[in-house]
Amino acid sequence: MDKKNVTKRLDQFARNHDVLSLIGISKNAGKTTVMNHLIRYWTDKALCITSIGLDGEAFDTIAHHEKPRITLYPGMYIVTANDCLKVSAASIRILEETNIRTPMGKIIIGTVEKKGLVLIAGPSTKHEMKKVLQEVKKYRPFLTLIDGALFRKSSASTSISDGIIFVTGASYAKQLDTIIKDTKNIIDHFQIEEVKKVYINDENLYEKAWVYDENTQHMRFLQGVISQEVKKASILEGEELILNLPGALTDSIAEIVVKKRHKYRKLMIIVKDASHILISPKNSENLQKIGVNIKALRATEIVFVAYNPFSPDGYQFDNETFKT
Repeated sequence: MDKKNVTKRLDQFARNHDVLSLIGISKNAGKTTVMNHLIRYWTDKALCITSIGLDGEAFDTIAHHEKPRITLYPGMYIVTANDCLKVSAASIRILEETNIRTPMGKIIIGTVEKKGLVLIAGPSTKHEMKKVLQEVKKYRPFLTLIDGALFRKSSASTSISDGIIFVTGASYAKQLDTIIKDTKNIIDHFQIEEVKKVYINDENLYEKAWVYDENTQHMRFLQGVISQEVKKASILEGEELILNLPGALTDSIAEIVVKKRHKYRKLMIIVKDASHILISPKNSENLQKIGVNIKALRATEIVFVAYNPFSPDGYQFDNETFKT
């Protein structure tokens, strides 16, 4: 996608949506760089910036690399922990202090009065993020950007975000084939189709775990630890089955499903949205091989995919090869 089409796509998204999350395949993939590009593109807009946990620090204490900083402009909003204001160069006026606590103080909603670098430590849970985003709405920001992470996939939840930008990069692995394969796998997860057919009329039942046999129209509810329930001999036996998961599709569940593949002819797994798919590329590939169909109650919109051919560890890939 060229620059003209990217900006057109961004403008279309911003006109119709409220929240956009950035998800990186790994640390140092280039997510913060993309965030800064978006902020500079919308310098004159009242953006609201936050993160799942800490972001915007100058140095990566895990990988021991310098990191790009986040710069905000006058008129923009920020959702961060109170102590972050002490080390931010931007002048920020606090609009309100929430009752959400973090190790760096309570989460505040502020407005930027003078351009400068900021340190962002937003809410760390999905529940807290939903709560603070509801508060932010009254300030009518142009668009809220969430700096998320793949291991904190909750920021991609459709209950929080209207869409995502996925960032992949050389920092993920030293083998380009591995990066491309795993990137495709993750994008495939985000692009799973929405459930079209209504299997049950009571939406509250999707908050429970169950197995439904389309032939017999029998529904069996699962109690306790789902992975243990699915292991039971009589579970996942039948012709055309549907497994509804109110929580995550995990590796342990995927492995049991593969192991029991001879006990059913057809299986569909329903999750709330793509953020609830927490399986490895290997298990994802195994589910595809046996024809298991994964669908979501709510589809996730990928606005675009960004890539970074450079690694802070000193190696890089050819730009054109990575892009194609």
